[in-house]
Amino acid sequence: MRGPGPNQAQVMIRRIAHAGTARGIDGGLPASQFEERIRMSSGQNTLDWLRADLFQVDSAWSEETARGFRWWPHRQAQTLEVIGREAGPHGAPADLVLVRTELLRDLDLDEEVLAVLQAVALRTAGMAGPVYDPARRTLDLCTLVRVYADNDAWMRRLLGLAAMLQIRDADRGASAIAEAVGAMPAQSGHPQRGARAQPDSLIAEALLRLDAEGRAPSRWPGEELVRFAETYLDQSPALTGSGNATGFTAEFPHGKRASSRCEVATDQTHPWYGHGLALRQRFPCR
Repeated sequence: MRGPGPNQAQVMIRRIAHAGTARGIDGGLPASQFEERIRMSSGQNTLDWLRADLFQVDSAWSEETARGFRWWPHRQAQTLEVIGREAGPHGAPADLVLVRTELLRDLDLDEEVLAVLQAVALRTAGMAGPVYDPARRTLDLCTLVRVYADNDAWMRRLLGLAAMLQIRDADRGASAIAEAVGAMPAQSGHPQRGARAQPDSLIAEALLRLDAEGRAPSRWPGEELVRFAETYLDQSPALTGSGNATGFTAEFPHGKRASSRCEVATDQTHPWYGHGLALRQRFPCR
C-alpha cells in the first residue's frame, strides 16, 4: 500500500499551480499507426506526467487502454486517453487529450431529467462537462483539451486539476444527482481487484487541501481587478465594461450584431468549491 508522505499532497497541489476515432480525427490512419503516433506525442507525454509524476497512480488499481490508461482512485473509474490529432497553431501537430470519469448509469435522458441536470450538474460544473451516452445510458464528466509542444508545460497542470476535480465531483455528487434524476451512481471496480474500499491516499489528502482553500477568502487581489477594469474595459475587444475590487462585467462582440456578457467576481462562492474567482460567460440564444 502506498501512503502519502507528510508533504506529498502539498507537492501535488504545487505541481498543478506551477507547472473521436483514430480514422475520423487523424486523416484515416489505421488504428495501429495512430496508436504508434500517440506513443511519440505531446499528448502521451502529458498522460505520462499525470500518471507517474502528479497522481503517482498505483499500478494495482489501473489498467492500460489502447490510447492511454484507466484507474480507480476510489469508486468511479477515470480514463485518460489521447483520442485524436488535429492541426494546432500555425499548423503544428496537436493531440486531443480526454479525461473522463464515471458519474451516472441507467439514465434515460428526457426533458424533465435535462432540466434537473441543468439546475444541478451544469450549475456546479467546475472544469468538466456532463456527457451523455445514449447507447450505454451513462453520464460521464469529461474534459477535452488540445495539447501541443508550446502549451504542454502548462496545459498538463491545468488538465491535472481538472482530473482531480472530476474525481471529487463524481465521488461526492453522484449519489445525490442519481437520486434526483432516477438513475444509479456509476460505481465500478478494477477487473481483478474489484471495488476499491478506500480512496487513493494521495488524492484524498490533496482534495482536503483544496477544501481548505475553498473555505479561505479568495486569493485574487482586489487592486489587480481594479487596475484591470481601469485599463482594459474601455478598449477593444470590450464594448462596454465596469468593475471594482470584487470583480467586473464586460460586454464583448458576439456575431455580427449581438454581444456576450462576461462576469467575473470574487465575492461569490461556488456551492461545492467555496471561494475563488467566479467566471460566467453569457451568450444570446434564440
